[in-house]
Amino acid sequence: MQAEFKDEIIQFYAAQIALALDYIHSKGIIYLNVKMDNVMIGKDGYLKLIDFHKAKNLYKTGKTNTTIGNPTYTAPEILEGKIYDSSPDWWAFGILLYELHYGSPPFAGSDPFEVLKSIQKDEAKFSDENSDLDHLLSRLLRKDPKNRCKGQKVLQHMFFNNLDFKSLLAKKIEPPFFPNVKSESDTKNFKKVEADLPMIEYPMVDFVKRKIQFW
Repeated sequence: MQAEFKDEIIQFYAAQIALALDYIHSKGIIYLNVKMDNVMIGKDGYLKLIDFHKAKNLYKTGKTNTTIGNPTYTAPEILEGKIYDSSPDWWAFGILLYELHYGSPPFAGSDPFEVLKSIQKDEAKFSDENSDLDHLLSRLLRKDPKNRCKGQKVLQHMFFNNLDFKSLLAKKIEPPFFPNVKSESDTKNFKKVEADLPMIEYPMVDFVKRKIQFW
């Protein structure tokens, strides 16, 4: 497995996503939509999370059991129909970082069902578990949410030891990339899609809701 991005570039982007998730969770909200498509690079080179329509407010119990999400980023506890807190966001964060590092997700298949089966049955593979990044990934991709690295433990992980979070929050760190845009409304970097395309629904949602073992 060959790295797609250098660790320092992944660190810059990963820290911003982790800070955003930790802040959202501190407000009693889980995002439930962590994926590449929802991470935008602004004109200033810093990230923004978009598309909060799947977010859930946990102000009553601090937990939920909603079964939604892209199969690639679906956490094991969601597949098992369990009640969960913010843990699926950190699992999906781990999947996203894995993609940045290795160029492909750790769990794959020829169709959504095969991907979900891989998530439940297989273990993520790492090229060097002695590296700080792979160490973090191995903690984020633990199937048991009780043992998964989350929140402040992510931000305090040794992968971020040399990062100045105050400078990052103040946007004083030079971004590794600036998108080529003429204005805030320039959409040339986005794919053109038809406005009336049908939504793709994965049958796993109904299966999990009825607690049926489908493999």
